[in-house]
Amino acid sequence: MEGESVTAQESGIGSEGIAIKVSEYTENRLTKVNKRRTLRSMETKRLNLARIEEAMRVHGLNAAAVASSLGVSRTIVTEWLKGRKCPRARNLLDLGKLLELPHSDIVLEASPVEPIIAFRKHGNAKLRPEDEDRARAMGRAAALLVPYFPFGRLNSPARLINPSISAPYIEEAAAETRASIRAIDMEIRFQDIIGLFSSLKTVLVPVLWGEKESLDNALHIYLPDSQTSLVYVNLDTKLFDFKYWMLHELAHIKTIGAFSGKESEVFADAFAAAVLVPKALAESEGNRIRRLTAMGSKLSSLLKLAETLIVSPITLAKRIDEESIQNGNGEVIGKAIFGATTNFNKKYRLVSEILLGEANPDAKSLISVSTTVFGSPIYSAIHAYIADHAPSEGIISACLGVGPADAKAILNAFRNQ
Repeated sequence: MEGESVTAQESGIGSEGIAIKVSEYTENRLTKVNKRRTLRSMETKRLNLARIEEAMRVHGLNAAAVASSLGVSRTIVTEWLKGRKCPRARNLLDLGKLLELPHSDIVLEASPVEPIIAFRKHGNAKLRPEDEDRARAMGRAAALLVPYFPFGRLNSPARLINPSISAPYIEEAAAETRASIRAIDMEIRFQDIIGLFSSLKTVLVPVLWGEKESLDNALHIYLPDSQTSLVYVNLDTKLFDFKYWMLHELAHIKTIGAFSGKESEVFADAFAAAVLVPKALAESEGNRIRRLTAMGSKLSSLLKLAETLIVSPITLAKRIDEESIQNGNGEVIGKAIFGATTNFNKKYRLVSEILLGEANPDAKSLISVSTTVFGSPIYSAIHAYIADHAPSEGIISACLGVGPADAKAILNAFRNQ
């Protein structure tokens, strides 16, 4: 497994209790009633954060200025702008007056079902509350784009039938996936993997999150109401890892709702490895490498095969060892592989360098690669949404999880098309 993963969690909605100095029984009852009211309120309305942030920018206001004008704390305004809480009716009215926005521009009718999120993290990186808040906000913004995606509204995406974490099931699912690609040789190209998402109501969103600066390999956002998935894939990843994580996400999408907890990750890890290194190959190559006497020779042979397949040597060694153990022959490589991958890793450039060059790419180049290489409708959907509404950097920032400068660059790229 290339990295530790964090399983998807359905979001919860926070609520505020009422502090009233009455009997404990009455206080508890009133608190529970208020919680139910708060939940119902937040299920039916949400702030249009993209529109509000754009209006704040136009008026030159930050969170502190809004808080001062409305007579509330800066903390509560920050909670509003992060989508964690919704203002009370009076504050909504005052906010509209301050930003010169009608109520319909400030409040969105929200779905009672929140986006479901799943991060694929580097190593042992921990998932922070702010990561979850950011991802859910991205999902709520992306839901606005669903009418602009080229998917049938009444069609359900293809799923695996009765998925199981049993080895025979995973091997069969992987074999069917390889057959659908019709690969001419044993290597699975990342272009082949991209094509597998076409029937799954999935929007691929290529992003530049950095190789080391970011902790994310990928982010999967599932919108239950429309059964639409968005997979944010980090292009600042080595090619062999990129293929692995793409297949990992494919497994999650094809099994949504089938597993709980760690089983989902077990299936996705095993599926990705089995597609990249088919069972027959792992068995035949394991037999060949086992006949070599010195561990150095075994490692050298395995690394050459990994280079031919463009897969992680760790993934390849694990697959070979699993098949060998299953056949009663014991490990072929074992832990020796972990100290032998440094030079292999240096041979490969990042996917962003392959597709966009080594210089810092501009917004126009990223939009072009996203559309032509990945077949992604994300930018055309955002562009269409902006055409139907007031031009706004807010929706770009909210959907893509980028800062104001990057959102402005993308908006300018749209204007220059």
